[in-house]
Amino acid sequence: MKLTKLFTAVVCLTLLLACNTNYDEHLNTISELSNSYLELEEKVATIDPKQSRQQLKKYESTIDNFKQQLKKEEKPSKETKDFINQFRSIKKTFKKTPKKISFLKSSIKENTTQLKNLETDIKNNVFNEKEIIDILKQEQETLELLDTEFKNMTLEIKYQLEKFDSLIILSNNKEL
Repeated sequence: MKLTKLFTAVVCLTLLLACNTNYDEHLNTISELSNSYLELEEKVATIDPKQSRQQLKKYESTIDNFKQQLKKEEKPSKETKDFINQFRSIKKTFKKTPKKISFLKSSIKENTTQLKNLETDIKNNVFNEKEIIDILKQEQETLELLDTEFKNMTLEIKYQLEKFDSLIILSNNKEL
């Protein structure tokens, strides 16, 4: 009888230690994800939405300038229209930037809250091991998608700024 109780105690202790190891591992993963979200939040905060508004104003003033240079009595050439149309992607990018920043900030906040809730749920044994692993995998994928969205947005901003500068230089040498 004592041997059975000892064996049961050893098995229970082993299971408890195994659960604690996974429990701690899952909590560490949540902590890492939370830290990654904090880092992403800091990176997103470096993008100034005012810069987008300033760039839109530059765009509008440049287009107004082009319109004034066009001869009213003559229809603009296809080349001139195409040149002016190249500026449109600049407008689209900088018009969408504040919305993208807002989306990233709200997603980061929401996902950070979800991670805190998940941590509480793990401590309260709400989910089984497989469910926790699936949720953590999904949270990791979501973080990667948001990080990719941020990187794409910053690359697009950089590209459009360079394009704008190039078009301005070209416009100085071009007769409309």
